[in-house]
Amino acid sequence: MHQDLLPLAEAAIKEHAMLQVGDSVVVACSGGPDSLALLSILARLRDAYDLTLTAVYVDHRLRPESADEGEFVKEQAERWGIAALVRQVERDLHVSGQSLQALARNERYRLLEQVAEERQAQRIAVGHNADDQMETLMMRVLRGTGIPGLAGIPPVNGRIIRPLLYARRSDIEAYCRRLRLTPIQDPSNSCDDYLRNRIRHHLMPLLHEYNPRLQQALSRLADAARHDNTWLDALTDRFIAEQTFATDGGWWCPMQTFLQQPLAMQRRVVRTLAQRASAAEDAWSVQDLEFGHTQAIIALLRKSVTGTGYPLPSGGIVWVERGGFWIGPQHPQPTFLLNLEVPGEVTLPSGIRVTTRVIAGSSSLFGEFSRACAKSEALPWESKGLRTQLDYRQIRSPLQVRQRLPGDRYQPAGLSGMKKLQDICVDEGIPRRWRDRLPVVTDSHGIIWLPGAKPAQRVSASVNTSVILEIQLQ
Repeated sequence: MHQDLLPLAEAAIKEHAMLQVGDSVVVACSGGPDSLALLSILARLRDAYDLTLTAVYVDHRLRPESADEGEFVKEQAERWGIAALVRQVERDLHVSGQSLQALARNERYRLLEQVAEERQAQRIAVGHNADDQMETLMMRVLRGTGIPGLAGIPPVNGRIIRPLLYARRSDIEAYCRRLRLTPIQDPSNSCDDYLRNRIRHHLMPLLHEYNPRLQQALSRLADAARHDNTWLDALTDRFIAEQTFATDGGWWCPMQTFLQQPLAMQRRVVRTLAQRASAAEDAWSVQDLEFGHTQAIIALLRKSVTGTGYPLPSGGIVWVERGGFWIGPQHPQPTFLLNLEVPGEVTLPSGIRVTTRVIAGSSSLFGEFSRACAKSEALPWESKGLRTQLDYRQIRSPLQVRQRLPGDRYQPAGLSGMKKLQDICVDEGIPRRWRDRLPVVTDSHGIIWLPGAKPAQRVSASVNTSVILEIQLQ
């Protein structure tokens, strides 16, 4: 016996406060049974909620018949007095090493969000149903998942709503037959090329033999996990807000504080920061951080070997640094060679500004040996504010800034011999993410300063210095 679809959808809408009176709603409509039934349900609820509806067909350009399907959606929406749009994916979704389905999904949601912004819509309605929920849960269980994965597909996620999430696929198909709707059938749904389809065709019928009320059981599981996950997310967000620093386009966390947390919190902090780092990349190609990645990162952090890193699948990276670790996007390694006027200012490709000024008097005004670049291990390493004071009369023009080069070395003040920049960076705790972006300051005789370290012995200011050159990063 099939359940009536309208009461099921109305109950879900009320329970999860999916709609408010007067809402503008963008409805994702592929023309298939789920989305066509969803559009019909919202059309029937339009007057009760005073809704403004816009149907959107996203053409992924993966099948030759997609253009005709877009026209079908527009014609069907017009019959119900609903505005309809077709949006086309402009990017090639065939990317080596990445899931075609995942890329298509990311691009689809991006275009739906774009339409919602244009239409000032409060909601985006999509047609996921109870069978989608069950299949998603089983896929995640088979791959190995935690509480976030068991939460399944949420009824509400931001402005995305799923009014049909508690309706079976058979209920939706019966609804379409009863209203004489003729939805488009996607031929890819019948083949076993994808894991979801194999689960749908073979595993789910078998599980229903063991528990005919499997849908209700898995729905309860997802709801319970979602509520637990919401509470744990709040704890994670509070830890991140109180214990980490937003810096250099990413996040820095003190190592000791992190390692004192329970393993469950460590995993969540890593996953959350990795997701935020991914958002800084091209979200179109973002890949989720899987359990194995999380475990490998935590193992890396427990070893706490400064300078070691772990690349994220999204393109970001985790770096172990002195006193903590940093998660963020991969920074480019720019090539540059710029003249530095005195007084003057240059801006590097990284956005760092290097300024110079001349000061009359001795270095007691500001000593390099009590320099601002000395960093507490309780704080992330930053380039902003680093400065040095040099004996201006010992500098041989031209004054220039460039990137670090292989084999670079100089004699820092207080040392008896030359030292490699690589070794200086390690000794001074300069993070690897900064080393190729920091300016190496030179004169005609060689390197005179690496920000974060002592200046060269031959230009170091002393109590006898009469003219001081101050160089600062901003």
